[in-house]
Amino acid sequence: MSRAPSLSGLILAAGESTRMGTDKALLAWPPAGSAIPPPPGQTFLSAGIRALSPFTDVVTVVVGKNEVNLSSVIYASGAGLVRNPAPELGQFSSLQTGLRDVLSRGRDGAMITLVDRPPASAATLQTLLTAFESALSAGKWAVVPEYGGKHGHPVLVGREMIEAFLRAPATSTARDIEHQNQDHIQYIPVDDRFVVSNVDTPQEYTALLSQVSSQLFPMDSTSVSRASSPKAADFVASVLSLQPRIAAFDCDGTLWAGDAGEGFFDWELKQGLLPDEIVAWARSRYADYKSGKVDEETMCGEMVTMHRGLNEDVVQRAAGQYFDLQMASQIFAEMRDLVQRLQESGCDIWAVSSTNDWVIRAAMKHFGIPTARILAAKVQIEAGTITDRLVRIPSGEGKPRAIREVVLGSLDAAFGNSKWDVAMLEMAAHAYAVNPNPDLEGLARKRAWRIYFPESGM
Repeated sequence: MSRAPSLSGLILAAGESTRMGTDKALLAWPPAGSAIPPPPGQTFLSAGIRALSPFTDVVTVVVGKNEVNLSSVIYASGAGLVRNPAPELGQFSSLQTGLRDVLSRGRDGAMITLVDRPPASAATLQTLLTAFESALSAGKWAVVPEYGGKHGHPVLVGREMIEAFLRAPATSTARDIEHQNQDHIQYIPVDDRFVVSNVDTPQEYTALLSQVSSQLFPMDSTSVSRASSPKAADFVASVLSLQPRIAAFDCDGTLWAGDAGEGFFDWELKQGLLPDEIVAWARSRYADYKSGKVDEETMCGEMVTMHRGLNEDVVQRAAGQYFDLQMASQIFAEMRDLVQRLQESGCDIWAVSSTNDWVIRAAMKHFGIPTARILAAKVQIEAGTITDRLVRIPSGEGKPRAIREVVLGSLDAAFGNSKWDVAMLEMAAHAYAVNPNPDLEGLARKRAWRIYFPESGM
């Protein structure tokens, strides 16, 4: 299921930071001198905007008297702002100000967080977003993350919860309203301590920097990576040292062993998901493709359009079942590690694949890459039903074409494994042939691209 199309990101940042002595929104994050160096000027505020942006349509920051100090960071990070006219009334007044802005922008849902903490990981945000979509379908109003028995942020709220907050007196607290509506809230355990972290004093900030620098961003180059061997760790560290801001990854053969698109095609033909006449046609058509009678781009497109008339949720569930059962164990540990490390550094990650969008969505839940950062073979959906109208087929030259349509900025790094990735690799400042087939390996050696053969899957 795709994310709600009207979700807004909301960061509450109007406090005066009295105990800190300086605006918490502008505290440096991630720690300077860490193994993943922060971009120049990266702060709690800019990191928070970066984290929410891939999962929401728009990010708005609620400011107060600190507007003049924060506005340049907000606009430079691609977000908007709204001013709380009376921040002295407390955080709940900022929440109400922000939620009114959410509704005024035509959105009916929000991902809400506070500025006084490191952002949650992309994997955590994807987990919460997936849970939120399911919770809304079950009649819930909101989801709240839990860590170590504590409730945290970001909180994802639907229209009913927004209205409950806005009906409440300005003297209320968000916790009051949450307790009054607990039956309508789903609590989601996550393995991410940042959801419950908050920083109010210089001592707490210093302690956080020390803890994170030693645990998440170790200075020892042999332990930079969570990957399983020195070879894998060296590869991950070498990519991180380039500090890429935008990176694109091919999927099949690059992030995992094998072809999930081809595998799902064969698997679903045996599952009764498609009508018998479509199954017979598809087998004949695929045989023509293997014999060279049908080109790559046409076959990739038809692997999607053959689902015409089916309910998208049914196909998405099937794709999730297939990937989790058949492919998840084939994920290259160091590639997942690399993606997660790049995300932690603030890199904008894109998954680009000629495999159908449903399989790649299912796969990216294992990497924490949100749906909004997936460029895969896709058709238009009408009222939940799959059509045969193609949106894109990112194969060969179609990959850079898809990237240029939606990605703002130049690729700093690209990763692929076959000749169908060459055009994308040529776009990037740094090209990586990962698990390359012989054709790409030969070309990569001629062009002095980095070649890396991953270890076995997870």
